[in-house]
Amino acid sequence: MRHRQRHGWTLIELVATMTVATTMFGILFALIHGFFRLERRSREELHTRSSLERLATQFRDDAHAARALAPAPAADGPSPAGWDLHLDGGRRVEYRVVDEGLDRIERVGDRIERRERYRLPEAMAASVDLPSEKTGSMAVLRIAPDGSAPPEPDNHPVRIEAALGFDRRFETRGR
Repeated sequence: MRHRQRHGWTLIELVATMTVATTMFGILFALIHGFFRLERRSREELHTRSSLERLATQFRDDAHAARALAPAPAADGPSPAGWDLHLDGGRRVEYRVVDEGLDRIERVGDRIERRERYRLPEAMAASVDLPSEKTGSMAVLRIAPDGSAPPEPDNHPVRIEAALGFDRRFETRGR
């Protein structure tokens, strides 16, 4: 009796191979999608942290150069929409709360010299503690959870302190 050699696959082998390949492609697709989502979130977090670092540096520089800090009234109510730092030479720096974060507007008289937007972490809000008898001439910028969403583990409150009128950038050492 002669045995014939098979020159193909049976239907069961073909279905089993397709099932394994489809499962592997599904897992691979999920992994790649997860990596892209993780990379995007990391990039956004890096951008937000960089923005907070630049905001801290700029707020300190502005407060050090300022003579006074006052709340800026909102157009539609008594609560402050921002804060004005009054500098020498008729210059003024405004910090305004906006949906996407915090705007910094530098003015000379009524003319806008420079405008910057700082991105705040999601579900965080900014506020400024004005100098008082208790704090002396310290201005404090707080960035804390706004309570609109459950707290995330990475969203820790940020406190940026600066002394008003403490600009020593142009002094020479030893004097």
